[in-house]
Amino acid sequence: MKLLGSDGLKTLGEYLKQTMKTADGLTSVVSSMGQDIQGLTGQLAGALQEVENCLNELDAVKANTAVRQEFALAADSWTENFDEIVPISGYPHCCALAVAGVTANSRIDAVLDAASTDIAAACGLCPTTETADGIVIFRSRLVPETSIGGQIYIMQGPEAAGTDGDQTPEKKEEN
Repeated sequence: MKLLGSDGLKTLGEYLKQTMKTADGLTSVVSSMGQDIQGLTGQLAGALQEVENCLNELDAVKANTAVRQEFALAADSWTENFDEIVPISGYPHCCALAVAGVTANSRIDAVLDAASTDIAAACGLCPTTETADGIVIFRSRLVPETSIGGQIYIMQGPEAAGTDGDQTPEKKEEN
């Protein structure tokens, strides 16, 4: 077994002192990193809470939820006197399309098929639609000569958020 001489012991002592000094320095660095990590964790928790709040609000109002559906308005389905619809000057004819889940707060965007654009222009189809509970209302200046078809895009308002999402057209019974 070999023992260290005084020079070896002195070198070993210096080495141990330097190691302890380095370890103390690393401890303070690691400690400050822990504080930084705690701060980042707090910021991440706040951001995740904000995302959750936004998702809950979006779910509550069903914002930007569009449902696409085909439609056809038969020429014989237009009327001048429909009990539930208030007449509007310039558009005396209306057609009520039954659509499950539509409410007065729903917004309907109608896009006509290419074949229907000339028919719509000839009858003076109103460029906007209206909604009431269970119906989408189309208006025109004259009764169309043939069927008008296309797609409707249903944007549900907050009151419609509780519906089951069934957007199948139904035949509306006339009085």
